Amino acid sequence: MMFRAVITKIANSAIEKKKHNLKRKKEFHNLNTAKSIGILFDTKEEDNYNKIKRFASRLKSHNITTQCMGWEESDTTPDYLVGSEIFVFNKKDVKWNGEPLNDKVKEFIDKKFDILLSMTESGNMVIKYITSLSNASCKIGSSAANDMDVLIQSSSGIDGFIKQLERYLGFKS
Repeated sequence: MMFRAVITKIANSAIEKKKHNLKRKKEFHNLNTAKSIGILFDTKEEDNYNKIKRFASRLKSHNITTQCMGWEESDTTPDYLVGSEIFVFNKKDVKWNGEPLNDKVKEFIDKKFDILLSMTESGNMVIKYITSLSNASCKIGSSAANDMDVLIQSSSGIDGFIKQLERYLGFKS
């Protein structure tokens, strides 16, 4: 336990140092003003993938460029995600401190999305690294630990998050 706490403290310190050098232009966007949205989600439930895929499709139907990236907590990609159009990364793609080794993850962090949606309740170091150092103009998520600009609370998982998101930042009819 104590070793894990030391590792976490070192990793958090490294994130804060990199965040200090981040030149990010903060700008509020809603679903009507956004032209590009990055979606970060965890794959611990197969249904999460299907919900994200449907939501991304809806965003695209409103002419919003959408890029999704899934986090898999294990060392392997689940069968239902093999061959998916959504990029999924796992423990093999990151260092001990959450820093990505995979170029696609690095590109996702560097991309200047209008909105980054962190649709995961995971507070692990990988998610924190990505959300903290993202170049997105507006970061929206459910965990204050992940340096969000806007927090949306939901006790109903991804479905509840999407409902709250559309309620407060939704599309004009």
